[in-house]
Amino acid sequence: MSDLLTRANSLERLAKAARDKEGDQAEIEKLKLALDGLSTALTVLEEELKTRRVLDSLDAPRLIQIDLQTAHSELRDFVATRGRPTTQRIQSASRRTNEQSARLREESKSRWEAWSRTALDAVPRHKVSALAPDDRSRVGAVIGELDEAVRKAGRAAPSVDQIKIFRLHLQRALTDLGQIEVEERVLRVLERFTSTGGVPLLDITDDELDILRSNPSIADQFVVRRQV
Repeated sequence: MSDLLTRANSLERLAKAARDKEGDQAEIEKLKLALDGLSTALTVLEEELKTRRVLDSLDAPRLIQIDLQTAHSELRDFVATRGRPTTQRIQSASRRTNEQSARLREESKSRWEAWSRTALDAVPRHKVSALAPDDRSRVGAVIGELDEAVRKAGRAAPSVDQIKIFRLHLQRALTDLGQIEVEERVLRVLERFTSTGGVPLLDITDDELDILRSNPSIADQFVVRRQV
């Protein structure tokens, strides 16, 4: 009888150990999932911080202060002093990380919209009309792309690549237009001729013709043809 009792107690202990092991394994799997979520959240946060640093390089003023240390310091200290954290503690760190990313994303959107609009306003568009036809078409297309980027700026935060492309196009336009040295009175006349409908001959004054003739590089761009 005692032998059977001993064997029964032994089987009970083995069954309990098996249940504990299964429970521990289940908890480990939950922890793995929670850690994967935290890893993803940290990757997103790093991308938002990269965007923030690029906007800093543009001297776009920061709009918010954000605590990037507390949540992760608390988790690190818990591990160092008490060992394996609970699933709930890791999930809490993930939520706080995602909240930080969301705040940074909204800040980046506002900073980018303000900076890109100001930068585009500084482009001397009126000088486009002084370019030769091929260059005028090219630079006009570049400015059109900048316009489209600014229109979209208020909808979402930019990526680092989008900022780089915008700056590249902006610099190209500024470089091309910065090389133009034409009097303002010439530019004012040229602007009339950039309309798609053209300008009727009867609407052109002698003074305007004299202004166009005063600049040989501009005068060479005009050829008068009869409309049939």
